[in-house]
Amino acid sequence: IGLKTGDELAMAGLFHDVGLARLPPEVIGKAASERTPAQSEEYQKHVALSLEIIQDRKLVLPELVLKIIAQHHERFDGTGYPKRLAGTRICIEAQVLSFADRFDHLVSVTPGEVRLSPREAALSLREECLRDPAQAFIDPELAKRLLALFPEG
Repeated sequence: IGLKTGDELAMAGLFHDVGLARLPPEVIGKAASERTPAQSEEYQKHVALSLEIIQDRKLVLPELVLKIIAQHHERFDGTGYPKRLAGTRICIEAQVLSFADRFDHLVSVTPGEVRLSPREAALSLREECLRDPAQAFIDPELAKRLLALFPEG
């Protein structure tokens, strides 16, 4: 897709959810739709906890990696977390990680949720990303570039 920051994106992919290890099992073991508002708020802390673990362990990572981790749950429409960033305030690499994270979630076995095949997940993401650009979780133009990586058939 033309990014020259693949190494940084890969590193962020490895560390972005490490903060989940500090959350109670009753929070991470539930589907998002089954969490109480308090549990959802607790779950959202995993972004800060991931950065905290990296700092506590004195891992030296490029600033871009930390930025990608910090922004991977922000949404292009401004409804994400933790800072409710919108549009181009979210770095492109964080949006790519968000897309990959969503794809992974759709194809993984998760209690209380339907697992999709990779093809079904790609079709679902196409619908989710392109149906209403005003409510997109990543830049619709970036979504088109990412979705072009998936064969249609």
